[in-house]
Amino acid sequence: MHLCIGQLSIEQHAAIEVLDLLTPALFVVDASARIKFANRAAEALLARADGAQCGPRGLCALTTARTNRLGALVAQAAGVGHDVEVGGAMTIERPFLKRAYLVLVAQLTARTSWAAVIVIDPHSAVVSAEEQIRAFYGLMRAEARIACAVGQGEKATV
Repeated sequence: MHLCIGQLSIEQHAAIEVLDLLTPALFVVDASARIKFANRAAEALLARADGAQCGPRGLCALTTARTNRLGALVAQAAGVGHDVEVGGAMTIERPFLKRAYLVLVAQLTARTSWAAVIVIDPHSAVVSAEEQIRAFYGLMRAEARIACAVGQGEKATV
């Protein structure tokens, strides 16, 4: 039993590390939009407080209308027992004339009452697969390039 629990702990730690490597902000929220998990990008987004924030009602936007829309999407996506996929997309406006965040809300699994909320900042630089592989595995630029080529079915040449 202890070995099984230990293995689950290792797998959970590895999964969290992978989620922290994601460029978009990822929140796992309950049906009331209360945050259960936030990756590093999500924590950084909340720290900036420039459009999305965590309030007493959970994850919210600067305006009541957008907060209500987000809450409705989360409640719909977090509903248990749906036969069809639910969720949706919206934008969250930001101050200082910055482009709005793009927000995707999706059902996490059919067996839980949690939802995934992905917040994409259009001002963020897109990180290539090669850069993500370099960061995750500590590879040199050439090694990551070869890994990407092999992953795409190309012949690796040195």
